[in-house]
Amino acid sequence: MARPFTVAPGRAYQQRMAGPARCAMRPDPCGIFQEACDPTEGRSQQPATGARNRAIIGECDLRTKGATMKVLIIEDDVEAAAFIVKGFREAGHTPSYAADGETGLEYAMSDDFDVLVVDRMLPKRDGLSIIAALREQGRQTPALILSALGEVDDRVAGLRSGGDDYLPKPYAFSELLARVEVLARRATPGEAQTVYQVADLELDRLSHTVKRGGDDIPLQPREFRLLEFLMKNAGQVVTRTMLLEKVWDYHFDPQTNVIDVHISRLRAKIDKGQDTQLIHTVRGAGYVLRDQA
Repeated sequence: MARPFTVAPGRAYQQRMAGPARCAMRPDPCGIFQEACDPTEGRSQQPATGARNRAIIGECDLRTKGATMKVLIIEDDVEAAAFIVKGFREAGHTPSYAADGETGLEYAMSDDFDVLVVDRMLPKRDGLSIIAALREQGRQTPALILSALGEVDDRVAGLRSGGDDYLPKPYAFSELLARVEVLARRATPGEAQTVYQVADLELDRLSHTVKRGGDDIPLQPREFRLLEFLMKNAGQVVTRTMLLEKVWDYHFDPQTNVIDVHISRLRAKIDKGQDTQLIHTVRGAGYVLRDQA
């Protein structure tokens, strides 16, 4: 699991501009970021934006073989953006990058992306106004907001602007990836699925029943919601934060063991006495439901 990291929007770029070498980061033709300095003139080469940024991205196919998502990352801190771009590429997805709000809006309006990852505080145009502008134009591309502003009022403002999810900094890349993949799945027709099955475990949303090996398993309403979320994301690690938000509707950590208690109860009903355990703990990350250890 990627370790959590803290990003203050634009801080890395500002620090580099203030340094003796006056260096900045820019995307190279293959989407990896390299340091670019002009020691003779003492000027920084700005991160590529606008048409030049589009040209740079166009010079190299950023898509990984077997890629499943097109993701637009709008982030002015180029070190953080490099980390995110690299992570999405390694996960088999197709990242594109914009370094400011105006360029990001231009890209989002001119191409079809599966998910947008938008920093809240951006030069030229802030992230919330980008999302609001897209919604006004009828574009419903799922958008996840990244921000160092993590109070409840900040999250509410982000969601009301049209954002679909809100991830405060610091965060682990594994959680960002999991949340983006969930948003992409929600936007597909598969969201209408009513029956989920993993190995011999079956959950029917319409009849509100759960069976394993053909035997009925009675669950309490919260246990059913928890199992449903795990099965919707089968094979993917879901974090404690995701469970609190999607199963308990909490947008803060209540500092209780409520998740551990419910996972323990669910295991006792789903896995006890079974040859194959389906609910697994991923140390330091969260939980995953899969049919192998």
